[in-house]
Amino acid sequence: YTVDTSLDKILGGGVTKPADPFDAGAGHVNPLAALDPGLVYDVETSDYISFLCGMGYSEQQIRKIISLPPGTNATCPAYPVDTADLNYPAIVVSNLQSTTTVRRTLRNVGWSNAIYFASVVNPEGVEVMVWPRMMSFTKYIEKISYHVTLTPLKNSKGRYDLGEIVWFDGYHHVRTPLVVCVNNTMNIDDVDPSRHQSI
Repeated sequence: YTVDTSLDKILGGGVTKPADPFDAGAGHVNPLAALDPGLVYDVETSDYISFLCGMGYSEQQIRKIISLPPGTNATCPAYPVDTADLNYPAIVVSNLQSTTTVRRTLRNVGWSNAIYFASVVNPEGVEVMVWPRMMSFTKYIEKISYHVTLTPLKNSKGRYDLGEIVWFDGYHHVRTPLVVCVNNTMNIDDVDPSRHQSI
């Protein structure tokens, strides 16, 4: 949840501004609602290996970071996944320069037959397209993937804007924060880094 017991926004630590995903992630856990979340984002060891490969870590470094069972393959794929594609319950794009698409997969842990609809709050200056906008689950633990396409509509250099995607079936609210930094304005230093060289 992102509000307190009086339904006011939770505040960031030591300040009077409402908490954002940098302060509280997707929000605090509601223990009762957590018993029946409806949908979950599954992440397996192989997903974290691909994520670390995408960050540039070697197999040897990954084995030091993750305590892997004997025989687990930690070899990086030939084409590592983009770090934004980790099946995490938030979508963070820290360097949006042009249209980018990320994928998420949800597992149904609620009713056997459930239909979820997506609602979207766009981060400022970013167009968000979710496809499909409806997910129809027909059995327990079924998985369905969806894609999110982010397009910058402004020129910016390094400012984070926030939004969200909420999947709703009439009972469950499955919220996914969107954290996007549009970074499509070039400085002259980006074009000519030699300007910083000593003469």
